[in-house]
Amino acid sequence: YQRRVRGTERIQFTISKMFHLCSEYLFGEKQLPLPPDLNPQTVYVELVLKQLNLPYEKAKAHDSSHVTPYLKIEEKPHQVEDYRGILEHLTSKGHVLDGFLTPEQNAICSLLNQTLDSSLYYLILNQWVHHFEDIKELISPSLSLLTKVFHLNSVKSDLEARLYKQGYGRHKEEVLIQKARNDLSCLSVLLGEKPFFFGEQPSSADLNAFSQLWHIHDVPVKGHLKSVLYEFPNLVSFVSRLKEKYYAIAPQEQPQDIPKLEQQPEKPKEGKPAPTPENPILLGGFLDEGEGTDSTEKAMADSSPFVLKLEVFFRVNQIPYKKFKTSPQKSPTNKLPVVCYEGVNISDSSLIIEWFKTEFGFGLTEWMTPEQRALGHAIQISVEETFYWLFLYFVFVDDQGYSAFKASPTVKESNFFARMAWYPVLRMLLGGQVKAQNLHILPRELLLKMVRNSFAAWSLILDGKTFLFGDQVSSIDCLLLAFLAPVGVRESDVPWDFHDTLKEFPNLIEYVTRNENLVKARTHLKKKSHKEKEHGEEHKAVSYTHLRAHETVLDL
Repeated sequence: YQRRVRGTERIQFTISKMFHLCSEYLFGEKQLPLPPDLNPQTVYVELVLKQLNLPYEKAKAHDSSHVTPYLKIEEKPHQVEDYRGILEHLTSKGHVLDGFLTPEQNAICSLLNQTLDSSLYYLILNQWVHHFEDIKELISPSLSLLTKVFHLNSVKSDLEARLYKQGYGRHKEEVLIQKARNDLSCLSVLLGEKPFFFGEQPSSADLNAFSQLWHIHDVPVKGHLKSVLYEFPNLVSFVSRLKEKYYAIAPQEQPQDIPKLEQQPEKPKEGKPAPTPENPILLGGFLDEGEGTDSTEKAMADSSPFVLKLEVFFRVNQIPYKKFKTSPQKSPTNKLPVVCYEGVNISDSSLIIEWFKTEFGFGLTEWMTPEQRALGHAIQISVEETFYWLFLYFVFVDDQGYSAFKASPTVKESNFFARMAWYPVLRMLLGGQVKAQNLHILPRELLLKMVRNSFAAWSLILDGKTFLFGDQVSSIDCLLLAFLAPVGVRESDVPWDFHDTLKEFPNLIEYVTRNENLVKARTHLKKKSHKEKEHGEEHKAVSYTHLRAHETVLDL
């Protein structure tokens, strides 16, 4: 067993007249209506083969030396690992699944797949890890005693580490339930009453959604995901229809014993006074008040896009705030940003924005239609859970990107210790988190294609509009600007394919440029009058005491 192997399934193809679909934990036809495999991604690949009418047969694989699933090509000394690599390989051979979609539909399909791959899939894994005894009981009949004792425990440990690095392993159960509800609501709204997301023909998003929803619906594991799924009847019917279409499983009566989750009542306002310049929000990030990522005019307000997202949100809503420098280890979820206000300490940018929406009505989504909110959620997952990891890969793992990073003003202006010790350590730590997403096993060209697909989807949705959903700024714009600005605002003297890919979409560059004051460090915004400077110096002394007091609270 190799530590780099993630997951519990093995899938193998042989390119000849027949595809051989192999897995270590096949449930088998006798166990229907269970999915044919424990891994949703393996089922997704099988559904693609069915939809493309490619002949295949199932077999049990024994090679555990590759990240699952993997594609073995006998004619060449070549193997393609990971389901994303497999699908790209099939596409390169002319087996195109989404060729019937319009450009707009293709953009939405891409965003839906990212929501499924980067959010709902991890919610399923998280539920399985918390109820791993159910999984062991389910697959034990097909395992040897040695595998039961050693391999499964190792798999569980690896999954726990992967979920923690990904972020979903750090949240409380009620937060994860709400994330699942948001994902499923997005799917439900965009599906509507149609047979499939885009009409009468299934797309890759339909097959991907079905493979994951089927596991939620029929794999007998304790947890709340099935109860959340049954809050959306059109998704339950969707699962039933596709089971009949692809596996000839007759529709069954819906069980009556599924426990209903009590809808959490809207949290009442805590009665906090509105923030004022004298009593501002205290925002913990990687940089202190007045600092920028460097001394140039294009310096960002913070080095973390998640902190930057909140700064944009505060500036758009004209919410007074002060920055203080802290570390992720001092926040409730080991994440930054963290907000301190009137005895409340909250971390995670999305939870913070939700708190502001409840407490003060600052949400920036109230005017959006249900379809716009669903699409906005898909964009949010695309940015925070897919693009973020690709960005880290092309900065800290990719050699070309790391060379461009070292040539940036941020690094050049740092001290000798940071250049020689801190940044190499940072590269090692963040590189480890990126590798937990299995991005390092994919070809660099495929990763750049994934980046380009994200840019293309956002560009198409933005096309011809001031902001993503019209003339009004939304919280999704705050997020997108925070992530695009570090790439699009500054030209690099060192070649960087990531930045060159963004330049293929001029409307995204223009979008960032016309809103760059929202992401700039405060020291580079408009010059203050003499009176404003005097008031600022007086207020700085007062707020500094508040900042250090809240830093002490976080320490405790």
